[in-house]
Amino acid sequence: MASLPGVSVSPATIRNDMAALEADGFLVQPHTSAGRVPTDKGYRLYVDHLTSTDVAKAGRLSAVSSQRLGDFFDSAHVRLEETLHRTSLLLAQLTNYTAVVTGPSVSEAVVRSAHVVSLNDRVGTVVAVLSNGDIESEQIDFATPPSEMHIALANARLNETLVGKTLGQAPFEPRHGGSDAGVDAEVEALVGRAVAAVSGGHSRDSVFVGGTASLTTSFDAVEVVRSVLETLEQQYVVVSLVRDMLSRGVSVA
Repeated sequence: MASLPGVSVSPATIRNDMAALEADGFLVQPHTSAGRVPTDKGYRLYVDHLTSTDVAKAGRLSAVSSQRLGDFFDSAHVRLEETLHRTSLLLAQLTNYTAVVTGPSVSEAVVRSAHVVSLNDRVGTVVAVLSNGDIESEQIDFATPPSEMHIALANARLNETLVGKTLGQAPFEPRHGGSDAGVDAEVEALVGRAVAAVSGGHSRDSVFVGGTASLTTSFDAVEVVRSVLETLEQQYVVVSLVRDMLSRGVSVA
């Protein structure tokens, strides 16, 4: 560390400062052979001292930034994915930092309603509205052109199967018995395809990154910037890291 550009103190001074920060609870040494890493208190100190042209030192937004936030939420009436994407961009603009926003977990959301919509005689769309505000939609093919009655019966059966369950916990078991038992084989087949499509095609947890260009001012080495950007592109890794931090009670904002 003493050899880094801009550092003009001796190694002994650095060791003394590190020891003082550790004693005050800002750094911790996980084990004797490890380096020191920031604690929650250390991260909090860093975040509290972040400054930019739009964010005041006391953490209060300027009048212009407050107006931008108000306008943003007044117009936030689009799909969840688009709202989260815009949120990451807005955070990046307000802070001049790269912003990472993770969406709610799809695997834990339950279905509130589900519908099959006929687009033509051969193609339809199954739409599921989830409790986290997300909307899952998948295209399905019709074996035979469905009538309006078949669509209505299929939607009733589809909601009976999916509502109140997660997409991963809604296995479909077709009814048997024929028309004499009040079972329509075409409806059962249609519902089976709809459940399979929306359950198998639901998106994984997503991450939205705004202000990635800000990273270029934080690193001198091109390879380091490339490595960070490649990590951000691996959405599953980023979501896992963020959720792991939250599960351990780590909070920096």
